[in-house]
Amino acid sequence: MKCPQGCGEMLAGELLWVCGWCGASEPRQSPPLLFPPPLVHIPAGFFWQGSRDDDPRAQPHERPLRRVWLDEYAISIYPITNDDYRVYVEQTQAAEPDHWATRPPTGIHARHPVCFVTWNEAMNYCRWISEVTGTPFSLPTEAQWEKAARGGEWLDGDAAAQVPNPHPQRTFPHGRPDLLSTEANFAGVCGGTTPIGVFSESISPYQCFDMVGNVSEWCWDTYDAKGYHNLPETNPRNESRGDRVVRGGSWRSEADHARCSNRYFYNPDRKSYGIGFRIVQIESAPTES
Repeated sequence: MKCPQGCGEMLAGELLWVCGWCGASEPRQSPPLLFPPPLVHIPAGFFWQGSRDDDPRAQPHERPLRRVWLDEYAISIYPITNDDYRVYVEQTQAAEPDHWATRPPTGIHARHPVCFVTWNEAMNYCRWISEVTGTPFSLPTEAQWEKAARGGEWLDGDAAAQVPNPHPQRTFPHGRPDLLSTEANFAGVCGGTTPIGVFSESISPYQCFDMVGNVSEWCWDTYDAKGYHNLPETNPRNESRGDRVVRGGSWRSEADHARCSNRYFYNPDRKSYGIGFRIVQIESAPTES
């Protein structure tokens, strides 16, 4: 079996990333390890959260479509990688993710997104990087995650600057109604995670990579099926206890589960080869209830 870009053969569930992506004049490579992970600024402003009533792929808990205001924040451009998480483990003696026993966080796996991390472990990483940098970090709320994937009404946050979002209610980050197997790692085609940043065709309006496929991503919020009815339309955040929201779809998800508005949830102690996370820089770290 081959990857959708024709790059290398599958071997024991992992791609041989020895030639880059076949057919490209220059191989696409993952970005190098940086600390803290590179961030992109998301300006304050409105965005559209949820799904339209006429969207046949939408689930009831994605409705109603609503206009939400978020204050500015910064979000990591890529999911946290094995390499990123390795630095944390080495400095804190935190537990290694289960899959490192067979897929060490080195070589071709270093720039894959870390997985087999619980919600609580992801939050511990956020606390550590906050302490080391002196800047508050957290997991994104699901509203912050969705705005980073979909874009605001105005991409610079200011209507006066005349930079409108051409698809403010887009289904996928790239703004097209459907997702091709050459545009993201989903539906099991690649047989596992892939290095971050190699699927540039599905980049978000704010230049975030891997917000569709590769790994699903933990969000801060507790899941509420009626959240769009119950939560405020300004900086919504569900701080109750319970299952936590997961967004984005993983390497084994179908396209419908990788839409910008798709919501699902897991117990915060769950570990999976399909769940990772990214981080946000905020003015003050949220307090757990």
